[in-house]
Amino acid sequence: MLDPSVDATDRDLRLHLFALLTTGRELTMDQVQAACLPEFLALGMSMNPASFNPSQTTPGDLAQQKARTYLFPYLMNRYLAGLRLINTPAALLSEFEVDAGDLAIAQLQRLQYNYNVHFKVANYLADLKARTGLLASLTARHAMTSVTKSAEVIGLAGQIGQSLAVAAHIIDECDQLTTPTYFTERIVTGTYPLALLFTREREATWLDQFFAQPHRPSEAND
Repeated sequence: MLDPSVDATDRDLRLHLFALLTTGRELTMDQVQAACLPEFLALGMSMNPASFNPSQTTPGDLAQQKARTYLFPYLMNRYLAGLRLINTPAALLSEFEVDAGDLAIAQLQRLQYNYNVHFKVANYLADLKARTGLLASLTARHAMTSVTKSAEVIGLAGQIGQSLAVAAHIIDECDQLTTPTYFTERIVTGTYPLALLFTREREATWLDQFFAQPHRPSEAND
């Protein structure tokens, strides 16, 4: 059920982010576990993507989707239990627990956004910060927790990690827009790319009229 190519760019960024923040230090087992913890949440989210293609859903697809919904609570519990296994400071424990819950809520919010004609650039950026960005923020803060006890430094590292993840995700998305299958898939599943959202906000009337035509602009064999 696992596809290693899903969200590979975001996962690689989190790996490099953790390595950068802990560079020059010999990692303890707790630090290695800390690097893995956000990946439990990331795996749960990738197994239950906040999009679907209703026109291509088969009985087998529905069965897999149902199986994956059981997997997410298990992975969430692995994350929460892992926080205690690595002796997370009490001051940060509740913060990490709340963030894990916020990720699940953001995933539901993104699913509600899909196919919404009022979805705008601001919604896109807020969603990206709330999911991809928050995962990177967790990774950065877990890394810094083993390096310093300063709440300010840990919080700043989380903000930097979030911003880097948002920027990297947008760059990766733009690089893939030249692939027709990628662009088509994003449109069909309602996960509109940033470039299209910018276009829609600038040329809303033109796009509305184009997609609202009662017939095709040309015959299929032209």
